Amino acid sequence: MHALQSADVLTTVSISHSDLSAETFGLATPPQVIPNFVDLEKFHPRKDAPFGISAKRRPRIAHVSNFRPVKQPEVMAKAFSKIRERMDAELWLIGDGPEMDKVKNFFRQKDIEKDVRYWNIQVEVAELLAQTDILLVTSWTESFCLAALEAMACGVPVVASRVGGLPEVVLDGSTGLLFDLDQLDGAVQSVVNLLSDPQRYQQMSEAAYKHAQNFDRLKGVQVYEQLYLSHLPSEALIGVSRNQMDTLLDTFMR
Repeated sequence: MHALQSADVLTTVSISHSDLSAETFGLATPPQVIPNFVDLEKFHPRKDAPFGISAKRRPRIAHVSNFRPVKQPEVMAKAFSKIRERMDAELWLIGDGPEMDKVKNFFRQKDIEKDVRYWNIQVEVAELLAQTDILLVTSWTESFCLAALEAMACGVPVVASRVGGLPEVVLDGSTGLLFDLDQLDGAVQSVVNLLSDPQRYQQMSEAAYKHAQNFDRLKGVQVYEQLYLSHLPSEALIGVSRNQMDTLLDTFMR
């Protein structure tokens, strides 16, 4: 607590998390909001089929997660089971974690394991995300949800729970669809409706991609640069070259 109150500046990634931090720690000034950012050179739509659902395969729903309880992977599994009852689709699970065995057991009991592809932990997820059609997020809280931003940068709309910073990332009805935590059927309906409406899907895919451009990595780094520079004593910058400053800032960013 003392460290927080004595810091020159505090930052966080969403308005929601800033308000929560101020309330939880009794901060006189809420942390400054600097959103997470994405490498747009890495995360981008596929060149062979941007913004549309491929007619050559069944729709792919992705879930990127560390499979901890906060991500509610069992809710995600139930949602996909209901989706699968209504349409022919497949689920790509990217990541791993403590709740994965429960998810696998659920799919075995429902006899839909053949519709699920397990990718385990991936160092790079951009190429996989770009090959999917919807990202499904079922978390009961999120400070921001970088996976949602990365999906949108790939032109993949997001269907997500209306919690934490997610409404600041996913624009409901434009770049994706939000549902209340207790409305599982609403999540299912959103996915089915979107995947069944190619025109609306294309509009939302394009909007998701355009919105993600506002979170470019280079813009985000510049904000941090300005923040660091504004809090360095002027005498510390005397004789420091631009290359040295870039090295210093790169160290901070790591």
